[in-house]
Amino acid sequence: YVPRSIRVHPLTRRMPGAPVPTVEVHVECLDEEEETTRGIGMLEVELRYAGQRLGAGPLDLGDREVNRATFDRVTRTYRVVVQLPVDAAPAAQETLEVHAVLTTPQGAFSGHYRLVWTQ
Repeated sequence: YVPRSIRVHPLTRRMPGAPVPTVEVHVECLDEEEETTRGIGMLEVELRYAGQRLGAGPLDLGDREVNRATFDRVTRTYRVVVQLPVDAAPAAQETLEVHAVLTTPQGAFSGHYRLVWTQ
């Protein structure tokens, strides 16, 4: 079983109480039967809001240590934390576009999610 698609999971959220504005992005890999699976490849995450693009990655999920450190066994998603600039934090109720791309030997897969910034 290998990923045939990905999605930015609705568990994606603002991390309350973080010292700087932070988003915890959850990326789920799905196999040909739409079941959650792990994957290998390069994972990139990007947040877009107010004309800005902030990203994390690429993360090499082909590296066992990176894969283990990034994969959350409870949610069965890859967890990527993105810190935002303090001076450019989103306004309350602003929508952030969260994009993820996983490039594997089988091809590139993308997913997106809209996150409303709450205070």
